[in-house]
Formats: sequence, C-alpha cells, structure tokens
Amino acid sequence: MKLKNFQGLGMNINSDKYLLPGHYTPIEMPYYKGDGEHSVKELQELCNNFKEYCHQQAIIKQILIKEIKTS
Repeated sequence: MKLKNFQGLGMNINSDKYLLPGHYTPIEMPYYKGDGEHSVKELQELCNNFKEYCHQQAIIKQILIKEIKTS
C-alpha cells in the first residue's frame, strides 16, 4: 500500500477502515462521561472498547511508520 498523502489519515473512523486489515471493524474512541456517570457494566464495556481502540490505533501507527520509511 503506497500512501501519497498522509493528511487526515488515522484517528478518524472514516480513514481507519482503509488502514486496518479487512477483518477489523473500526471503532470510534470511547467516551467517558465523568465520575459517577457510568454503571459497572458500562465501565467494563468502556474499558473493553478502549483496549480495542488502542490496539487498532497501534496497528495504524505501525502501518503509517512503515509507509513513511519506505517513501
């Protein structure tokens, strides 16, 4: 994959889908409402979503670093 223009790529669900491998479904960054605003179930779901989001962003970062180095 050769990326000519890096503007607007990554950290955006619209461009993330083009950078992630096909079996990933891009997710938006989870939103924390504030202390005392979530139930325990919501906090667990928020943590799980944030772990997946961080994992996906790490993959995107590695892809972009590889493309920059080979450009």
